[in-house]
Amino acid sequence: NFYQYSASTNLNMGKLLPRTWGLQLPLFLGYSENISNPQYDPYDRDVTYKNKLNSATDARQRDSLRKTAQDYSSVLSVNVSNVRVTGNPDKPATKNRPWDIKNFDVSYAYNKQMKRNPVLEKDELLDQKAGLGYTYTIKSKSIEPFKKLIKTKSPWAMLIKDFNFKLLPANFTFRTDLQKIFNETQVRNVTNDPIEIEPTYFKNFLWSRTYTTRWELARSLSFDYTASNNSRVDEPYGPVDTQAEKDTLWNNFSRLGRNTFYTQQFNA
Repeated sequence: NFYQYSASTNLNMGKLLPRTWGLQLPLFLGYSENISNPQYDPYDRDVTYKNKLNSATDARQRDSLRKTAQDYSSVLSVNVSNVRVTGNPDKPATKNRPWDIKNFDVSYAYNKQMKRNPVLEKDELLDQKAGLGYTYTIKSKSIEPFKKLIKTKSPWAMLIKDFNFKLLPANFTFRTDLQKIFNETQVRNVTNDPIEIEPTYFKNFLWSRTYTTRWELARSLSFDYTASNNSRVDEPYGPVDTQAEKDTLWNNFSRLGRNTFYTQQFNA
């Protein structure tokens, strides 16, 4: 027998809060589950799965037999993306200041996958992503130092008269994203030998940072600069559950990780 079901929803949680807050909070929730019951006991092919369950002496043993025989998988997802505070729509701000909260956006994604079958006691994958963005747009006027000094309409003088420049860049954008993956796999001991099988782990802690700025130096001349930095936060092997391991992880994190890739791009 095979059973499968899933449910998901998208909610705009900002609609449940006061309108004057101007909060954008899109939320996604999803869950799916797949269950496959075998026809025969995977460890005793002469006995049917139903008869094996009926032979259990109590509910605890029956649950243990069910978990070892089934092929089971589940996925849980929780996402909030581009969470922003835009402010009161009835009283829009006249000035955009660098420290205004509306210049920031936050995202977070949580994904947990779990599998088990007659060979695997547990295969659990936890993937978490968190991101912070910042965008600041600067409105500045062009400076034309010779516009009022030169009165002639000579085409040669117009080259100097129309000279203009801006002291400040047009915008500045910063983006940082963290991704932490933790996978634990535990293989079953399907023999009668007293062998203790240790779980295996896969871990990845990545950190990316991107900086972008655009400077419209003149009406006909602009510059774009982009810098990207990728790093890896080294972790101790296995679960981080001792104080020494937590200190090691925090020290590596506070140093912004170990750089693995850096690039710069300049366009004019």
